[in-house]
Amino acid sequence: MSDYSSIFSRWNDLKIGELDRRKHSLIDVFVNHIKFKTKLIQESTTLNKNVNDKIKAIKEKAKAKNFETSVDFNVLDYFSINEPMHSFLLADLLKSESFHGQDNRFLHIFLAFLNIQDYQKGKWLVTAEKNNVDILIERKSENNSIIIENKSNNATDQPNQLYRYWYYNVFLNNKRLFPKNNLPLTLPDNFRIIYLVPNDNKKPSEDTLTKPKELEDEDAPDKLSREWITIWTFRQHIGRIIIQAIGLLQPNNHRLREYLQQYLETITHLN
Repeated sequence: MSDYSSIFSRWNDLKIGELDRRKHSLIDVFVNHIKFKTKLIQESTTLNKNVNDKIKAIKEKAKAKNFETSVDFNVLDYFSINEPMHSFLLADLLKSESFHGQDNRFLHIFLAFLNIQDYQKGKWLVTAEKNNVDILIERKSENNSIIIENKSNNATDQPNQLYRYWYYNVFLNNKRLFPKNNLPLTLPDNFRIIYLVPNDNKKPSEDTLTKPKELEDEDAPDKLSREWITIWTFRQHIGRIIIQAIGLLQPNNHRLREYLQQYLETITHLN
């Protein structure tokens, strides 16, 4: 019996010893885990502090810059500039008789971008929101018509919209240039249809290019060719025109320069 007791005693000692070793091993793992986690927390805290310090420095620098030049201030931010208002603002810049006092300087920059021939000749008429056309630019002496469909706020195309504008402002007085059975591949040089959008993603719909069902004119084609449409973006095309216009201002014309810069900022953020 004593032999069995001795065996059980040794077995019990072994079990206790093994349990102690496992216990200490688990304690070591737990302690190491705590140390590792503490180190991560410390490193994360240091990293966050560095990031926060950098953000704070950037904000302070921006605040100082705004104090010096009011770079964050744009009076146009206080108004809701919808599509008709964008049309009026652009048309006003293009009008030679506008109060900006620059005669036809801005209009000529615009026409040069479109590669209009002899744009310096004759008298140009610029209108906004006339007969539902956002902006219409005409020169009667040279039979020029430039239609601008403004989609600054990404409005949905209205049914037959571009077709109507082209029909009434180009086609009716120039039917001989658009024979139904032999339509030109490109729009004749003295005409333009500009689809002005915030970004390259928006394209004219099929519906806007299609002839209205109620239009009873057998000479008119069933649809406008997409090749006749010039797609411009505010940021790329109008932006470049405004930048060039700013460069032509007199050194002391701070009022108009600031307005053009603020409008340039406004259209840059269209999307």
